[in-house]
Amino acid sequence: MRPFYLSLPVLTALACQGRVVPLEACSEGECMAVWLDIHSSDPPPMLATAIGEISDPIKREEAVKVFFQVDGNRAAALCDALQEPARGVCTRLKERPHLYRSPTPPPTDLGAPGETPADARAAPQWAGPTLDATPYDARAAVAADPVAREAARECLAMEDGKWKDECYFHTAEQGLVLARAETFPVSTSLCLAAGQFTYDCLFHLVSRVTGQVTPDRIFDESTWRAARLCADRFDAALRPDHPLLARRTTDLLWSRVVDQAFDGMVRPTGLPLDWAGEEVRPAIRAAIARSLWEDRVSRGGLPAWTDAVLAVETSRDVVLLRTEVPAHDNRPAWTSSLPGEEVIPDVTWFGQVARRARAEDPAADAAICVLEIAARCGGPDREGVFHDALRHPDRLVRWTAARLAGELHPTLAEGIVPIDDPDPLVRARLDVLHPQGPKASRSQPASDDTPAAPQKAAPDTSHRRRQPPVPRPEGT
Repeated sequence: MRPFYLSLPVLTALACQGRVVPLEACSEGECMAVWLDIHSSDPPPMLATAIGEISDPIKREEAVKVFFQVDGNRAAALCDALQEPARGVCTRLKERPHLYRSPTPPPTDLGAPGETPADARAAPQWAGPTLDATPYDARAAVAADPVAREAARECLAMEDGKWKDECYFHTAEQGLVLARAETFPVSTSLCLAAGQFTYDCLFHLVSRVTGQVTPDRIFDESTWRAARLCADRFDAALRPDHPLLARRTTDLLWSRVVDQAFDGMVRPTGLPLDWAGEEVRPAIRAAIARSLWEDRVSRGGLPAWTDAVLAVETSRDVVLLRTEVPAHDNRPAWTSSLPGEEVIPDVTWFGQVARRARAEDPAADAAICVLEIAARCGGPDREGVFHDALRHPDRLVRWTAARLAGELHPTLAEGIVPIDDPDPLVRARLDVLHPQGPKASRSQPASDDTPAAPQKAAPDTSHRRRQPPVPRPEGT
């Protein structure tokens, strides 16, 4: 007997009447989504049976995809209860968590001076990222390149939406061959065309490189030179149209390579600097600070911790390898910016989206690294280094301390005495910590050779006019 099909309004009306309607009766994906939502409390075997009863294999595959969109976690648990070929479709989707979880957001408003990033979420799906000042039609670029067009032939023919984005994503991954330079521009252009999955796609390409950094190859110079070569290829492929995105991608690559390498060391060393180059110094400095802090050894205040990080950075020891990889707290921070903060130079911390401020002065940059790990991991010196940081002569150190206290450690923020900082960006973060104004007293930040002045009561100055945030440089 020929099956009958229902539209969404008919299904809704029947459901309101308490009528039992088979999933196969749905004629469209929206109807399937509502059916699955109505039956959300059904056990997996019952849902698997309902999907298996769909006679049309194309509709059966669509039902599995819709289920992942409705409730990805429950759909992933459903795979073993399905029969082939629906089980195969379900298993493939289960291995692609970006399809049923929130995509990695674009790194908006993270520009360096002189760059004008725009909000990529405001662009149509087909347009790809607009991080840089010039809008860029990624799909048109793929269609104009004979090699990319051939690789994405099936994707170009699909309707716009999630599954077309996934097609570009999957094709980019499959096409990247680390040993072949010509595959980098094709795969990166396909990632740019992957719409909502652009940043997940680039992250996966980067992960292909970091997967080569195995424990037995940490102190092999060729490992670092190979990573250097891949970073240069990503940069060459992205920089002509997306200079900001090129910097973010290579920055992420080095952060992950260093993260994986230092996880294999029983203690940190600056030796990889000789092989990877200056571009990797911020990531290595951060890894050194993290390794030292996680030893839980008290070193005193922030100056002592800064000296310890810089001392290891200059060492060239070949250290022993560890057998167990430690667990780290890589919670993202600085996920949103206050007005004016887009001029602050930044660099990837660890993880996929975490970032930190980057200072030109080595001692200030090392202090920032110490604060980043101290805010996440605690330790006997945490409160002391944060109080030292709020009186540091470098404004990026003071700004980092105020920002981290508010973002990652509310109880630490409660113990910080507000400071009347001369820098408007630091002051804005302190005002976030204490929106009602100072609770105790204020003091000016101390220089290196001038101790902080004794704190004494001061009148409420919350009525004073605040200076406006630092304006963006020309052209931003």
